[in-house]
Amino acid sequence: LLSTPHDTAMLVGVLFVAPMVITALWDRIRVNLDVAGTLRAHLQGGAFCRYMNSTSKAREHMPTSLMGQVILNDAQKVVDDGFMKVFGCVNVCVKLVIVTAFVYVENPSAVWE
Repeated sequence: LLSTPHDTAMLVGVLFVAPMVITALWDRIRVNLDVAGTLRAHLQGGAFCRYMNSTSKAREHMPTSLMGQVILNDAQKVVDDGFMKVFGCVNVCVKLVIVTAFVYVENPSAVWE
C-alpha cells in the first residue's frame, strides 16, 4: 500500500481507530444537543399556547386535567416513541448504504446480478 511496511501498518491502524473515534465524538455531541428535550419543550409550549389562545367556550369543552395530561405525558410519548424513532431508522438506512457501497466497490456483480 505504502512504501514501507511500517507506513502501511500505521495507515491500517489509523483507519481502524478513526471510525471508532468519530462515532464516540458523535455520540457525545448527540447527547449534548438534547434533541428530545428541545422537541418535548417545543411541543409542550405549542400545546399550552394553543389551549390558552383558544376561545373561552372551546376551553370549557376541554377539561384542564386532559390538557395537563397532553402537556405532561402525551408530549413525551410523541417525542420518545414517535419522532426519536426516525433517527434510529435513518441510522439503519445510512448503515445499509455504507455496506452496499462497500460490497459494490469490492464485488460489483454481487449488487447487480
